Amino acid sequence: NLRIKAFTNRISVEGVELSEEECVIGVGDQKMLTANPVPAYATNQKLTWTSDDETIVTVNENGQITGVKAGTANVTVTTAEGGYTDSCIVKVMDKYATPSTPVLLSRTENTIKVKAMEGCQYSIDGTTWQDSNEFTGLTPGTEYNIYAKLPGNSNYYESDMSQPLVVSTYSLISSVKLSNTEATLYLGETDSITLTASVSPEDVRVKTLFW
Repeated sequence: NLRIKAFTNRISVEGVELSEEECVIGVGDQKMLTANPVPAYATNQKLTWTSDDETIVTVNENGQITGVKAGTANVTVTTAEGGYTDSCIVKVMDKYATPSTPVLLSRTENTIKVKAMEGCQYSIDGTTWQDSNEFTGLTPGTEYNIYAKLPGNSNYYESDMSQPLVVSTYSLISSVKLSNTEATLYLGETDSITLTASVSPEDVRVKTLFW
């Protein structure tokens, strides 16, 4: 009798490992997660991918995730053999819309105040930001660009900064000029002359003169 023995080199799956335990993506962004059965040379390499909240993040059969809306969800990979699992916590961040151009409320020689917009920060150089909608200690007669933006938080990236409001502080009076440099009036007659005065520069807040 002929007896035949068959041998196999089949390697069983003992677990699965994801490439990362947590990650952050933006709404509409995509990212590829990778996973490998344990041991990596196991015979059955088949994996399935699932998301526990597809309203926040979706995942396809290859492990590619897509951010849907701001929030956090778990993406799980499962081995076909043995049902071993591993998960990645995926945080999806949205981005605030760009605020509108700031609107001027008031200005003086050294202050500029814009209309407050909910949640916004403000800047006169696009680099340094403040919560107050009023800028003080400015230079008289100087042009400034006022920007607004919404700062980021745990679920939102900060917005792009707005288009600038271009506005100048009022100037200080540098000189006064009379309409006449000289005038002649005669005693005993009813002659009169009205003098007028102008200030320079013209962009000054207070033009009151005392005679």
